Amino acid sequence: MATGRQDWSISALVKGLYGTTLVPLGLTADGYMVALIMGDYAGALKTVATDADGLLLTNISKQGLDFLRVRPVYGELKRAFAIVSVPGTNVNTTLVSVAGRGALLGGIINWAAGAGGVGNIVMYVDGAEIVDCSVGWLNNFLIGPTVDFPICVVKYDATTPEYVVGIKGGTTFEQSLIIQAHQATGSPITFTLYAYYALVPP
Repeated sequence: MATGRQDWSISALVKGLYGTTLVPLGLTADGYMVALIMGDYAGALKTVATDADGLLLTNISKQGLDFLRVRPVYGELKRAFAIVSVPGTNVNTTLVSVAGRGALLGGIINWAAGAGGVGNIVMYVDGAEIVDCSVGWLNNFLIGPTVDFPICVVKYDATTPEYVVGIKGGTTFEQSLIIQAHQATGSPITFTLYAYYALVPP
């Protein structure tokens, strides 16, 4: 037959051995057992630290490992596609706008315009403008696919006319990515954009 309190629970005093003395184990106000964890370091006991949430801290760089392999978080591959008519009013027109944290993987923008490469590509990362240049500028300074720059000229044909700008992979963003186009004067230009990016899971 069970014995104890009316709710069938029992009270117990739990002690632990400290040296040669039995010491009662302490509890928090919520009834959780408090433990001081210590580890041996060169013959001396060191207290194991935790963070504010009580989680044990680990310094990976101090582990006795020959090497450490890190796998990046790729996120889900996404494609942005847009066909946008941009008026000759010198006002930026958005081709693609992405919210979140992620990385550009690449893409292209193409359009037909008047001689001289009329039309600018503008790129904002986390609200900061990082690119604002024309395909003519890219061509004049030989900013091709092998140059370390966020965008590059892939095709420059002022006779047809037809222009293609490549979007380099590797640009990362923490909050947002916006790609825009504008032209100062002239009739509307139709820009076509294909862009690939990945967002890091929240």
